[in-house]
Parts: sequence; C-alpha cells; structure tokens
Amino acid sequence: MSVQETQAETRNVNIEHILRTLNNHSVDYVVLGGSALPSPATCDVNILIDDTWANRIELNFALHDLFCDCSEDATKPKPVPDSPDWMENAVVHFLKSPHGSIAIFCALDGLAEGFAEAKSHAEIQAMQDGEPYYKLDAI
Repeated sequence: MSVQETQAETRNVNIEHILRTLNNHSVDYVVLGGSALPSPATCDVNILIDDTWANRIELNFALHDLFCDCSEDATKPKPVPDSPDWMENAVVHFLKSPHGSIAIFCALDGLAEGFAEAKSHAEIQAMQDGEPYYKLDAI
C-alpha cells in the first residue's frame, strides 16, 4: 500500500463510531495497542473480544450496523453472515467497513486467563464525548 493510500484510509477511519457501535450493542471488548484515540497514524482498530456465544451474537449485530465486509478478496465483497458461526473459523478476523478497518481477536497468545486477564490489565479511556472504553497497551 502506498503512503497516499494509507493516508487516505487513515482519514476515513472513524474509531469512535466503531467503538460507539460496539458499546451500543453491549459488546464486551478491549481495544488493543495503537488503536488509541485520536492518532493520525491509526488506520484500523484492533479489538479483543470476550469470546462467548452471547458476545459473538452482539458483535455480529454491531458488525452489520457497521456494514462490515468479511471477504478475503477485495474484488468480491462479502457481507458479514447473519449467524456469528463464521467467527469459529479463525482466531483473528480482518474486516473492512465504511468507518475503517477492524481486526477482531478472539484470543491472544500469552493470556492464561484469556479475555478476563486482558480486561483486568486494560485502562479505561474516554472518547471525545466522555463515553468509556477499555484499552490495553501491554501485559
């Protein structure tokens, strides 16, 4: 990807809209690493989810609201399926939406207690309007 393409993609990322949509659906998640708000170098948002069936259902609704594309082939768009079963095929999912790229991690190496451990180490951050979210820089 060229510098111009990266800059154009960065300008189109609306991390707050993505996070607010996750919050509106009560998705239990933690923002990972460099997806801080705001950052001109951020061109996607990386999230770790609590990988439970109930949370996957809410996440799937949120991804529909974000008009996410889960295709691995950019020439053949594929909307997120209606059932969250599609998330069982991998530990990491890369999606595109009109609001920016999203990487969803269902698990992370090195976390003995999984999502609960990650969330316990995360810091509460706030969007510009004060709405909270959890962010994890390192364990």
